[in-house]
Amino acid sequence: MTEEAGELSQALQSESDERVISEAADVLYHTLVGLRARGLDWRRVIEALAARAGQSGHAEKAGRVKT
Repeated sequence: MTEEAGELSQALQSESDERVISEAADVLYHTLVGLRARGLDWRRVIEALAARAGQSGHAEKAGRVKT
């Protein structure tokens, strides 16, 4: 997963739109596989994103509960 995220980051900085799409698909695929392997539902990710709607990234991060 780390490798895919790095490849997406690199593509976003300096590669073609097609490469960005391909790398984003890789990240999403591995995310879904990882969630399934842990028995987690994709809907929980959607709910977490919905809860962040309308917040700045800084405010969201500051409001996270430390575990």
